[in-house]
Amino acid sequence: MKNIKNKLHNAFEFVNKGYFKQAEILYLECLDKMDEQNSNLYKQAMHGLGFVKLELNHFNEAKEIYTELLHLARKEGDKQGEAIANHQLGMGDRLNGNPDKALYFFAEEYEIYNSFLPTFHLGFATNLYERGTTYLLQNKLKEAQNLMEDSLYHGKRTEDVIVVGCAYRDLGDIFQRFGEREKAMNHYKYALDAFEKANDSQAVKDIEKKIANL
Repeated sequence: MKNIKNKLHNAFEFVNKGYFKQAEILYLECLDKMDEQNSNLYKQAMHGLGFVKLELNHFNEAKEIYTELLHLARKEGDKQGEAIANHQLGMGDRLNGNPDKALYFFAEEYEIYNSFLPTFHLGFATNLYERGTTYLLQNKLKEAQNLMEDSLYHGKRTEDVIVVGCAYRDLGDIFQRFGEREKAMNHYKYALDAFEKANDSQAVKDIEKKIANL
């Protein structure tokens, strides 16, 4: 058991460094040694492996993993686990070029929060952000704007400045595409402030580039 916990920790460190193939190997080794599918360690390894599969663009394998986690969460009555699995399934479909399927899973996630976790602002913020991003990819700017503004509303009620910065950044992109330069600039400046507070140097550079090119 201790060996599995150590491997999971090392796999997580590999993920943080972007070494996804190395993380994949460790997650698979952990799962190969586990029998209890309802254990927390099993679910931790499965979530880790699913994330890695998405990063490696192995979308079908990721879908199988998150579908299993979704069924497991439903069986256990774990509403938050069910919401997370839906979110990740939506992410996979969005990244794989299936926006309508992605929106279906994000809608399922949203309904869980709305029915069972109505004060979970971080969950709402990330859900609404991903839905807004999906509409933005479809060039449905008004729908994307509405969802991003809702994401920002919930994001401000959390302590997560990254979530706030992402919503401001994408709203800046939306206003730029509307041709509303001043609104775009204002939102980029708010995003820049949020990312500076988060010490996210890469996000700061990206925003500074957007401002310079506006």
